[in-house]
Formats: sequence, C-alpha cells, structure tokens
Amino acid sequence: MPDNYWEQLSRFIAEDMGKIAGKPMSPREVEETLFPGWWDPTGEVTIRRMDEAGIEKSVLLPEDVGLLVGEGEVSIEEQHRQIAQIAQRYPDRFFYFCQVDPRRPEALGLLERSVKEWGAWGLKFYPTSGFNPDDRMCDPFLERLAAWGMPLIVLTGASYGYSEGSHPARLERIL
Repeated sequence: MPDNYWEQLSRFIAEDMGKIAGKPMSPREVEETLFPGWWDPTGEVTIRRMDEAGIEKSVLLPEDVGLLVGEGEVSIEEQHRQIAQIAQRYPDRFFYFCQVDPRRPEALGLLERSVKEWGAWGLKFYPTSGFNPDDRMCDPFLERLAAWGMPLIVLTGASYGYSEGSHPARLERIL
C-alpha cells in the first residue's frame, strides 16, 4: 500500500479510538502500536492470535484501495497471490477471498484467476474505495459468483473514503 494509505488510515483509526474507546490516540501512536501487528507474511502470527482468542478459522483478503489512494509497490494481483499462498499453506485455518475494485480494467480476470488458480472462496466488494455495489458494472462479477455458487461480502457502514456506496440500501437491487 502507498504511504498515503497508511497516513489516511492512521488518522481515521485515531479519530475513532477517541470516539469509541474514549482514549484519544495520535495517528503516530496508531502507526507505532497497531500497524506492526498487521503485517504477517507467513500467517503464523495471525494463527497464534486466533488460537489465543479461540478462533478456529478466518478469512484472508487483500484490500484493493489503489484507485482511491494510489497504487502500492506490490500489484493487487501479487497481493492476491501472496495471501492465497498463506491460505493454501494453512487450509484448516484460513479461507481466501478475492477483493478487487470492479472499476479496474483487469478486475474480472483477477476474480477468475483468484477462484480458478488460487482457490478463492468468494468475493468482497469494498465500495468505500469509490463505487456503488448496485452499479451495473458489478453485474458480471455477481453473475460469475452465482454460476460458481460462491458468496459475496459487501462492506456496509462507515469507513474512510467514499461512503455513499457502503449504505445498506445499495444492496437492494443485488440481493
């Protein structure tokens, strides 16, 4: 992810921590205390934390916000491949889901590779990256998922970025 993604996210989390927990945090504190634990290239740290919390299985997926905040050094396709490898290494602990912005020219191809080559269990739409899940451009994704009998996860509610697309009313047409 590009640096401005982490900067925006740390500000968003810091604001929420003050509101929710009543414990204000600076964006720098968020970066120093929370973010280091989010990077787990082998999955082993995540499994340890899952065990400590009594969680048997989790979903792994990349967060495709490149069109919103700029592309990172690692392509979204490579992010998918790496996350899928972790899930393949620990199939009894992880499900891998594809998460791709449908506005990307190669998005449908990435969904197909994710399912057919890397074993994705489904797709997540992250509309706060700048699209509406009920937009007709999403129909080919929904049609493929239906044909494959696979689930769709859609972020609803507050997040940073474009919020109109994450309103639950946006799901009415596609349910």
